[in-house]
Amino acid sequence: MRIIGFAILFVAALILIPRVHAATFTVTKTADTADGVCDADCSLREAVIAANDDSNPDTIVVPAGTYDLTIAGAGEDAGATGDLDIRGPVTIQGADAASTIVDAGGIDRVFHVESGSTRVVFADLTIRGGSAAGSGVDRQGGGIYAFRSLVTILNSVVTGNTAEFRAGGIEVSLGGGDQGGGDLQLLGSTVSMNTAMATGGGGGILTSGRVTVRVSHSTLSGNTSTNGPGGGASFSGPLDLAVVASDFTGNSAKNGGGFTSNQAFAVLVRDVTVENNTAANGGGGVDLIQQGNQVFRFEASKVRGNMAQSGGGIRCDGGVIEYVDGEISGNTATSIGGAFNVIRTNLDIRGSTIKNNQAAAYAGGITVAFGTHVIENSTLTGNSVTSTTGNNGVIGGAAVATNPSTTSNVTIVNSTVADNVAPAGGSQLFCGACAENSVFALRNTIITGPPGVPLCAVRFSSGPFVSEGGNLSDDASCNFNDPTDQQNVADMMLDALQNDGGPTETLPLLSGSPAIGAAVPANCPTHDQRGFQRDGDCDAGAYEANVSFEGFGCPLDQAGASTTLGYVVEEVLPNVDVGDVVFCLGGIAGAA
Repeated sequence: MRIIGFAILFVAALILIPRVHAATFTVTKTADTADGVCDADCSLREAVIAANDDSNPDTIVVPAGTYDLTIAGAGEDAGATGDLDIRGPVTIQGADAASTIVDAGGIDRVFHVESGSTRVVFADLTIRGGSAAGSGVDRQGGGIYAFRSLVTILNSVVTGNTAEFRAGGIEVSLGGGDQGGGDLQLLGSTVSMNTAMATGGGGGILTSGRVTVRVSHSTLSGNTSTNGPGGGASFSGPLDLAVVASDFTGNSAKNGGGFTSNQAFAVLVRDVTVENNTAANGGGGVDLIQQGNQVFRFEASKVRGNMAQSGGGIRCDGGVIEYVDGEISGNTATSIGGAFNVIRTNLDIRGSTIKNNQAAAYAGGITVAFGTHVIENSTLTGNSVTSTTGNNGVIGGAAVATNPSTTSNVTIVNSTVADNVAPAGGSQLFCGACAENSVFALRNTIITGPPGVPLCAVRFSSGPFVSEGGNLSDDASCNFNDPTDQQNVADMMLDALQNDGGPTETLPLLSGSPAIGAAVPANCPTHDQRGFQRDGDCDAGAYEANVSFEGFGCPLDQAGASTTLGYVVEEVLPNVDVGDVVFCLGGIAGAA
């Protein structure tokens, strides 16, 4: 299904590119020459210069081979020396990325797409060996630098490029003001092992200004932003960003090891894995900065195995995070917030599993500072706080903790918070020196943990824990005093964490569990974490026992594909939302 959707999107994009009076230039040799003519003896450089002389959207056909750029030079933008300067709409079409290689050999960046070049397509190429050095923009975009242009990179590899200031691999920028426009489409491509050496950021990719960015079915791996943000990518400015079915793995940066987004109009991340990235400061996987109430939405994504000082998985300052049907696991913070560290952000987590994250000082799972936060139909388990002396005694909250001296309102609904470990200060939930108006409101939720440390704790402030009914705990520390609550439960009767249907792992209720039928029905969501419809006798926690789900999808789907059909359909048909009814025609999904 993903391949079908990808093909439809790209064909639609090609239809929009006019072909009237377009010319085709075919490269006939790998040597780097520039005699001003592209005829039967035509280098890649000569083909680019010839296309520049034609204002129509031309095509340059580049057969298999390695095209080393050897004519060094600087200070000119006609393509005669140094990088290949593109000054008009063109498609550079290789045979495939494995066999068609353009290598700058460190003499300059590889491609420079000049202002107003409209749509430039790089297809089936490897772009490598670029070095952006010097002053001004010469230090930006080691592989590709584009200004006020529309760039598509299709089925290509951008690897082993460097930039002295920013954008080791690719830069697409708009500059100041509202002049012109720019966009970047990275489709079915790999951006790897690129380096931005100074503070500008963007080891693999950097976008700046009013740019529209689409990343689909692509991989960003092993990129480095030595002293700046965004190891894999730095997306900055008033942009519209969508990342679908892609991976950010093994990147490193000062902030945002996987990627950063700064001041976006909207961010959608769907079916994306952010894994094994590192940041020296914040946001091992993702670092988000926003003014106002713009939304960062993550759907069916995984953030796992990342490391940072704070926010091992995700750090966010400002805006709104919606994290839906996803997993955050195995992330590490050497200070606070193993999974999340959110500041002045409204955090909304639904249908997700947060597991096996750790932090040294407090909040192995989630730490919040200011804002209003909701955790619904989610599982928080196996998170830990490792230090016994962290942060001047403000330690604890292996699942969720509030940041000291801040006002935060946290509501936890029909969730399972189990077996998180902290040496003190509330093994599951902790409010350390929180402000007077802070509130932890819980309803229809299971709280359970190892003995010896209270499940819920408040330090240096009054108690903020409020029950809205239907809760269960295995001690009396969470203030569960509603008549529908159950405290000091001897055994919650939870099964092991497992995939028992749906997009994420859950802790199933065993037969006879006291959580079965224990929720306040009026407060129950209609479905559980897996997407199974809850019955009239609603269970506490994220899992509804004794219900079944018939499944959905197309008859031709491979095993397991139906669980992501909603996301695939929305990718193919932008007006279809996740959860809409769909039908199938010849294996292609449509809307009903």
